[in-house]
Amino acid sequence: MSVYEERIYTMLTSSEDKFKSAYEISNHLNMVKRKLIVTFWKNVEKELNILVNERDQNFKVVLDSDIFYANSGCSLFLEDNTKAGFIYEHLSGDQCMGLWFENPKFDISKIDSYRIEQQNKITNYSTYGWWISYENTNENFNNFDSLLMILPDKSMEYAKIKAQNLFELAVENKEHLRYLINNCLK
Repeated sequence: MSVYEERIYTMLTSSEDKFKSAYEISNHLNMVKRKLIVTFWKNVEKELNILVNERDQNFKVVLDSDIFYANSGCSLFLEDNTKAGFIYEHLSGDQCMGLWFENPKFDISKIDSYRIEQQNKITNYSTYGWWISYENTNENFNNFDSLLMILPDKSMEYAKIKAQNLFELAVENKEHLRYLINNCLK
């Protein structure tokens, strides 16, 4: 054990009450973490809906029902299309954001041609798989520092920032999404 681990061990085993408290906390920590994450993404969804209602009602906000699914997302779709949109993906893990399309529903050769033609005009341009625009947000809700950002006293403000970031990406690149929908769907 490291010196730090030895101190933790000594502190937690110094009395039955301390050990019991640590044990109770460790048994409930995952539930607390899950609630923090769910509450945060529901706040992002709420903030996105506010932005859509105030600024561009052509977008539709969709938050996956299972935030802990590996490819879970919080998306901005254009009108009723749900085959391509602006998305935060991996909501409970290593998050990314960008302009995404559902691969089997699109003509990839048309998308590849469009990517090459528009690469200097697309924010965070990408040729990565099902992404036209891609950015790793460097946030992972399996990490302590990222979880600190969504504690109740910070969650609403941070949700506004996350919503604003996705909304701005969507507004800046709306023409590219519209092109995909109108020209590349199979």
